[in-house]
Formats: sequence, structure tokens, C-alpha cells
Amino acid sequence: MKRPQKTCIFLCLVLASILGTGGCQRHFVPGTHKQARTLPPEPDILLSIYRKAGPQAQVIWEYNCLGAPGSTLHRYGAYIYGTTRTGRYFMVDPARGRAVVNRQIEKESDLYAVIMDSVVIAGFKKKGHTLRGYDTEKGQKLWERSFEAISVPIVPMQPYCIVGTESGWLYLVDARNGRTVWKAFLESRIKGISRWSDLKIYVSTNRGYVYCINTGDGSMSWYRALRGQLFSEPALSQNGVYVGTNRGTVYGLSVLSGSVVWRKKLPGAVFKKTVIRGNSLYAVTTRSVLYCLNRTTGVIQWKTQLPALAGTNPVLEGGVIFLGGLDGSVWTLSAETGDILSHVKVKGRISTDIAVLGTSFIAGTEKGRLYGFSIR
Repeated sequence: MKRPQKTCIFLCLVLASILGTGGCQRHFVPGTHKQARTLPPEPDILLSIYRKAGPQAQVIWEYNCLGAPGSTLHRYGAYIYGTTRTGRYFMVDPARGRAVVNRQIEKESDLYAVIMDSVVIAGFKKKGHTLRGYDTEKGQKLWERSFEAISVPIVPMQPYCIVGTESGWLYLVDARNGRTVWKAFLESRIKGISRWSDLKIYVSTNRGYVYCINTGDGSMSWYRALRGQLFSEPALSQNGVYVGTNRGTVYGLSVLSGSVVWRKKLPGAVFKKTVIRGNSLYAVTTRSVLYCLNRTTGVIQWKTQLPALAGTNPVLEGGVIFLGGLDGSVWTLSAETGDILSHVKVKGRISTDIAVLGTSFIAGTEKGRLYGFSIR
């Protein structure tokens, strides 16, 4: 549900009270564009636009985050928000690249934050810090507690949040008061958390284990040990769980038992998340190749050689795959054929997953810049 602009601005200022203000800069690139939509487009509408108009992706604005942004950008109403690896929190108008706020929360600390219905949860990828909850309406700190180093983005599950740590503990925390509902020890660093419903969550760990956890009490439904290490969260469908390993093997597991349904060895390592579209599964490797596999069998349907190494997880929207490269490239590709639809290059490695809003999208670089693009 979209909140009034006043509420959005107020909840951003919540975090400003911790360590002062700090500046923000923005730079506009000449060009015109329309207000970005806050709802995703209809299936394959973006692919239809490319087929009709041809490759026309272009940079329309540039914004300085004052620190390298984290791996994920989030939506909140009409805004995009995120955190930096230097402990800053920012919220940006995606249509024009204007900052609602950019504040220092904790110096030189990798910060995670997520906005839930009435609470902002903030945690840190550093030992000796706290997990905090703020009221989004009144701007008051609701609670604060000591916490371990967080290893992955916080996952909301109203009125709770799921938190994974470097030491292998998985927590379900009540976002209203910060209390632990349950915790489960999964033996090694948690690398990804995926939620299919309010009943089950699926967790990947650094040592190559995939767990299915009951959200009611934290008990384990099943686990599966795979050959190789895992570095991203599982992709989920109604009947499958999918992950790739540092050895280049992509696994399709049964969602009910965790048994291996199929496996496919690809040249290179798979460090990035796999994504699903219908009966297709997409995986990108360290040899700069994007693969499309049959989701039920693992058979390769097509592959595309990318011009450079991918630095982001693939993002699928409207029949188009969005990828950022370590050479500063942003590619869009057809999910049907793997053809490269557009290629735009900016300064700095693309390290933040592409955020897609209608016919606009946003990418972040290790140099601390956000770039807004239009595909019209």
C-alpha cells in the first residue's frame, strides 16, 4: 500500500538522529523521461517495447550515494531506498534521482536496513553492533538489542523479520519489540534466505547446505548437502529449489524433500543467484556466460557470451533480463533467446542488483554512484 510522501520523508529522518546529517550530491544527465511506475509491468511488456522500438536504453540521471551501495535496492511507495558499505542510508526519487535523505548511520560499517509496514529494521555486518527498530510514523526508536554480525539482507515476514548471521545462526525476530521468537544453528555462514510463503523458508550456507525451515518454530523439514560452496539464496518454484555452486554445478532439488532431481555442470563457477521464468532457469557463470536451462530437467536451452564478467544477480522483469558488469556495463537481454537488447556503460563496477520500475531501471556502482536509465 502506497504511503503519503510526508510519511516517507519522516521515516527517512528517523535514521538521521543517530549520527548527524551529511551531504548528498546529484547530477542530471540531459534528456527527458516520464515518471517511473511503482508497479511492475505486465508480463513481457518490456520485451515487446524492445522489439518495437529497438535498443534505446540511456542514462537519464546520476546520483552520488557517498559510499558504495549494498547489493540490493528496495522499493517503498514511489521511492527507492538502500544502504551503503560505509554505513549510510539513502532514499531516492527514481524518476529524477533526487535524494529524500542520505544520512550517516554508523561509520565504516556495512549496513542492512528494511522497511516493514510500521517499523524500520537496521542491522550491521560487523561484530559488536546492534539490531534496531524504529517507528515509521513517529520516528521514535522502538527497541535496540545487541546482535551478531549479519551476513545477508534482512528478510521481512510481517510482523517478523528473518536475520541470518556470519556465525550460522538464523533468527526470527519480532519487529515490534526486537525479541527473538526462535533461532536455529545452521553450522556455517548464512549466504541466502528465500521465503516462498509464511510457512517455509529456504536457506543456503557457505559450506554447501540447503535447509528448509518451518517458520512456526524454526524446526528443520529437511536439509541437503551439495558438492561445493554456496554464495547466494535459493531460487524457488512450486515444486523446486534451485542453487548454483562455486564448482559450476546447478542443482534442482525437490521442494518437499530436498532430494536432487537433476544437476547440470557448467564451465566456471556460479556465484550469483539463479532466477526463474516459467519453465526456464537462468544462471550466470564466472566465465561471463549466461545460461538458460530447462527448469525441470536442467538441459541447456541457450547460452549467451557476455562482453565482460557479471557483477550482479540477474533480474528478470517483463521478459527482459537485466545484468550489471564489472566493467561498468549494464546489459538487457531477451529471456526468450538470450539476445542482447541494449548495452550501456558507466564509470565503475556495477555491484548492486538492477532495480526495475516500469520502463526505467537503476544500477549502483562500487564508486558510490546510482544511475537511472530509461528504455524508451
